[in-house]
Amino acid sequence: MKYLTIFSLLAFITLFSSSCDNDFNINDDWADITVVYGLLDPAADTNWIRVQRAYLGEAAASASYGEPDSVYYDTTAISVYLEAYSRGADGSLGTPVNTIFLKPDFTSRKLDDGIYSTDDFRLYRTTETIEEDKTYKLVVEKSNAKHPEASSITEIVGIQQSSNSGFRFVLPNPNVIAARTFNGNLKWYQSDQAEIYEVDVYFYYKEVNRQTGAVEHLVQKLDYTTIEGAQIPADPFETIDVDGSPNNIYTLLASNLPELKPNTLRFFKSFTVIIWAGGEDLAKYIDLNRPTEGVNNSKPEFPDIENGTGLFSSRTSIMLDEVAMSQQMATTYYLSSTLCEKGFAIVTSGDTCYCERIPGIGPERVCD
Repeated sequence: MKYLTIFSLLAFITLFSSSCDNDFNINDDWADITVVYGLLDPAADTNWIRVQRAYLGEAAASASYGEPDSVYYDTTAISVYLEAYSRGADGSLGTPVNTIFLKPDFTSRKLDDGIYSTDDFRLYRTTETIEEDKTYKLVVEKSNAKHPEASSITEIVGIQQSSNSGFRFVLPNPNVIAARTFNGNLKWYQSDQAEIYEVDVYFYYKEVNRQTGAVEHLVQKLDYTTIEGAQIPADPFETIDVDGSPNNIYTLLASNLPELKPNTLRFFKSFTVIIWAGGEDLAKYIDLNRPTEGVNNSKPEFPDIENGTGLFSSRTSIMLDEVAMSQQMATTYYLSSTLCEKGFAIVTSGDTCYCERIPGIGPERVCD
């Protein structure tokens, strides 16, 4: 028994020591991997594409944070351009009808200081028109023939080329100023190629100090709603309807507004409503980057960029500003239970009226 114990111990030591002699390399072979982020907008005067590179080294990743050539290509090492195609009847691309070379821009956009180097940061831009009825291919061509070019293709989310004569507001009514009011309900015609819509509502208001009379003009952005997937009607001629209510707005305001300053009243000025329409790959990208629920945390790979990673898609937007509250909402919003402590007021018949919560009674109108 003693000999067996000694033999087992020697065998364990031999096995352990021999395994320590085998180095395990956790790094893969180096490869040139392009990182691309870009959303083409046919309504924009300038379109921007971010082109960088992934890096890999034997040292810790932090050893390369401060090295510009770890994350940025030299401008002589790549050419970045867009090829425009008119798809054939069978959906094929054929040959490009236009090529747009993007210019590196070092000054228009600045990065905040952080752990990564901001030296040599650049974007690639073009001011040429992005045509809504074309398909665009982004190409990042390398001067080193051993490094494969990166590319990606997107359709264009348009405003004018929609099947129903345009991506446009129906409600609020954009054509009649008196009818340009918002009470939570929205309606718009769809955009071709759009697979996701996001609605941003900007709430403009002013704060008045009751003691000094000082006025401050402010704005609060409200992430109003997202429409995607089965929520989008299959018929492109059908409008998208958002059945909201004043309470939706009140709840968003109550949770987003900063704390009310002492001796201050707030007065509503106007809304601005912006509807963003995004392409198919943008919708997929947003969906894949949402928090995973359930036991299975694995996510499918997002195969948007050939020989690279990132996102290349399209988006556009429509905007309606100087939007008023509906008449009923404008005279009662400050008295809602949700907003009573938020300091909103209205001026009526020369009096300033605001809300106070009376114990045992609830929100009450007070005028002085």
